[in-house]
Amino acid sequence: SSGWVGGAAGGSSGEGGATVVEEDGNFDTCAVCDGGGLLVCCEACPQAYHAACLGEEAPPEEEEEGQAWFCPPCKAQLGMA
Repeated sequence: SSGWVGGAAGGSSGEGGATVVEEDGNFDTCAVCDGGGLLVCCEACPQAYHAACLGEEAPPEEEEEGQAWFCPPCKAQLGMA
């Protein structure tokens, strides 16, 4: 499911610097700044982002339940950009 996940600031990393994948299948750190916290998750890949790091690409915070969101690289690959 799409949406916002996380909460506590500061992401966690696995051994060797690998990003931890959460139960929802997405990374627990931002693909732009590598920080944790409240993240927007892509429906097509494991990437997650802070809304501030996405800028204009960020979904609205009042996102409708069940509405899929795709990160900029996936949008481009899917021909949605």
